[in-house]
Order: sequence, then C-alpha cells, then structure tokens
Amino acid sequence: MNLARAAAFLILGLASCGGGGSSPGARAPESSPSSAPASPPATGSNAAAIAAAARPIAGSDEDYADIIAATRRSMRILLGESTHGTHEYYRERARLSERLVREHGIVAIAIEGDWSPTYRVNLYVRGLGGDTTAEQALGDYERFPEWMWPNAEFRDFIERLRAWNMARPAAARVGVYGMDVYDMFEAADAVLAWLRETDPAAAR
Repeated sequence: MNLARAAAFLILGLASCGGGGSSPGARAPESSPSSAPASPPATGSNAAAIAAAARPIAGSDEDYADIIAATRRSMRILLGESTHGTHEYYRERARLSERLVREHGIVAIAIEGDWSPTYRVNLYVRGLGGDTTAEQALGDYERFPEWMWPNAEFRDFIERLRAWNMARPAAARVGVYGMDVYDMFEAADAVLAWLRETDPAAAR
C-alpha cells in the first residue's frame, strides 16, 4: 500500500480492552490509597450534558450525517470504542464504516488486529488470495480477544466490502490492514517467507 497516495484512512477500534498497551494476561497494578479516586457518580448536570451531546440512532441515513459532514476533509478518521464485544456497537461501526467508504473515498481501513491474519482479510476483500468466504478469511484470528474480529457483524461487513470492491477497478479497491503486534513472530515469519521468494540474500 502506498501511504502517500491514499486518499483517506479509516482506523477502527483504538480503545484498550482494560489495560493500555499491556500484553494478554498482564495484570493491572493493585490499587492503593494513593491511586486516583474513582469517578464520582453521575449527577443531574452530567446526565443533561450527555443527553445534549448524544445522537439518537434511528436506523436511517440521517444517523451519522453530522459525522460524515465533520470528516469531509479529513485524511485519517479514527473510530474509538469503550468496549470490545457488543453486537450493537459492531453493527453500527459497520454501518458508519460503509458510509465513509461510499461517501468519503476511504481507500484503507486499519483495524486493531494482528498484521498477518488481517492481511489475509485484506487479500479477500480485494479479490485476491485463496479464500472464498469472509468466514474463511477470518480464520487466522487466534489471539486475545479471539471474538473481536471473527464475529458475525464484522464478517458480514467484510462480505459487503468485498462486493463493493469487486464492482471497482483493482487499483481503487479498499484494503483492510492490521495495526496490532501480538503476532510479532508470525509477522516476521511472513516477511521472511516473502523475502525468500523476492530477495533470498535479504532473507538470509
């Protein structure tokens, strides 16, 4: 992927699942009297502020009109999240992502997923590789959290993205790329395998 030529990027799922950049299985520090105090319970004014800022989801094309308008000139659009794992969140993230692809000219979607299994998905959505279904293409996600990407909502999004791509020239197809590094050794092995075919001296 030539980053310099990309029109706009969509980056999904940047929030942590409860531990910053810690590795799977790492424990958070024990709390102590010197730790920061817990957030106070919501008050009436807090609830009013949330209600004023919230945008209802009605299932119509108007749901994300303000986001589409606000990102019209953006080169990178980041969609964060406060939780990994709700059907409703994954469904709405897919809806918004599809609108951004169709209306904003997104050319690359980067996800909080390991590089090598996500590259298999990338090949599938662009009409390459050996997989014949999105479910097959999602088959290499085996690390924590296993269900974050191989779930029904993301699978269906990948199928729709592939259908969108197949109606477009190869050079204009949207790619899907992983940004996470839990699979550091597998990713290194993939790079070496590619080098053995293209530059054996560098592979050695």
